Amino acid sequence: MKIYIDSNIFIYAAIDNDKKGEKSRQILKNIALGKYDAATSSLTIDEVVWKIAKETKDRDKAIKESLRILMFNNLKIIEIGKMEIFFSLALMQKNKNLDPRDAIHLSAADKFGTNLIASDDDDFDKFEGIKRVGLV
Repeated sequence: MKIYIDSNIFIYAAIDNDKKGEKSRQILKNIALGKYDAATSSLTIDEVVWKIAKETKDRDKAIKESLRILMFNNLKIIEIGKMEIFFSLALMQKNKNLDPRDAIHLSAADKFGTNLIASDDDDFDKFEGIKRVGLV
């Protein structure tokens, strides 16, 4: 099964000790075990560093968690280039309420060849053809 991993999965896995953190860690464990063909985007690194540093006030922890993503077994990193940005802007033109980061994640998922996204962000539920694996 091909699945795209949104940044909040990594964030919850790193800093949440409740159900969302547990479910996120299980998703990541399944990826490490090779149960999923998984990818995230280079944008995810930016989001993880920013959010973890903001929430924990620990920049070193934020960097460490982002480095873990880069070295994660069985996880592809989708590079965001010119074509992905063009596609994300086209998505935003069609969907007036789509924010730029979500559009880039959708573009990366499309580049990876999947419509399945692991995310706590229910904004992805608004898109026909997108299937979201949530955390609750």
